[in-house]
Amino acid sequence: ALGTVQATTSVSLSFDQKLSRTENVSISGRYSQSDQSNLSANNVSFPGNKVIGLTGRYSKTLNDRLSLYVTPVYGKIFGTSPDRSANYGLTAGISYRLGQLGR
Repeated sequence: ALGTVQATTSVSLSFDQKLSRTENVSISGRYSQSDQSNLSANNVSFPGNKVIGLTGRYSKTLNDRLSLYVTPVYGKIFGTSPDRSANYGLTAGISYRLGQLGR
């Protein structure tokens, strides 16, 4: 059977801030590092790598049911061959609450 154990170290941080009664912002980041592992039975090698990820979010409440949000993301994997480019993304949307609202 083919199997391996790969040690990974990771850390993540997040920050949330209420800007006003109707506005919120949050930022989170993560970093992980995995060591290279070798399978001697089949001479298979799994390279170690480092991963960095950042995410943000801004939201604004318009009323009891409706809010707007924007979420940018960034991710990068280091230590791969060939070298990978970073991933970027941006999501924007409208959120609508359904059902009876608590009073």
